[in-house]
Amino acid sequence: MPTIAQKSSLLVLGDLHYDLLEDHDMDWLKSKPDDLRQVTEEYSVYTEKNWNDFMVILRNKAIVLCAHLHRYSVVRRNTKYGPIVQIMVTSVISDRNYLKPSRLITEYGPSLAVNVPDWQPETLEARKTILAEEAKYVTFYKQTDLPGYALIKLNEKKGTVHLEYYAAFGQKPYDKADLTKLMKE
Repeated sequence: MPTIAQKSSLLVLGDLHYDLLEDHDMDWLKSKPDDLRQVTEEYSVYTEKNWNDFMVILRNKAIVLCAHLHRYSVVRRNTKYGPIVQIMVTSVISDRNYLKPSRLITEYGPSLAVNVPDWQPETLEARKTILAEEAKYVTFYKQTDLPGYALIKLNEKKGTVHLEYYAAFGQKPYDKADLTKLMKE
């Protein structure tokens, strides 16, 4: 039987850097010495050594919190262990009046690769292929460039987890997500 702490806690994993050498353009990486070192000596090694342990953790249903890409997004992926919900938040607020996104993306797939057309154009087709393959497992997706902050609300009595995302320094949520529903198989 789970303890109260287990019932009312969230598992938080940091930046995992899931990395496989075969997913990289090694010729391009050779022109970026520090990136090449990180990929070949760190991230891919960490993935090989630790990925199975992360999969054990995911059997307990995971909500993954991340940042880094300067986007707000909620993604639900199916795995053989059950669904994973990934939440990405950006709090780089350059305009405190930017309260509605310029666009909302709700389709996960190859079209995401063209959202930033100037970023490594030589890898565009490879990224489209990877996104098309991954899209088979994504059952919910939304993304904006809207910066802000999030609250994750746990209701122990109801056994629910909800996300509220606030634009900039807003007082009312721009978006809400029922994470309990997203975590159901």
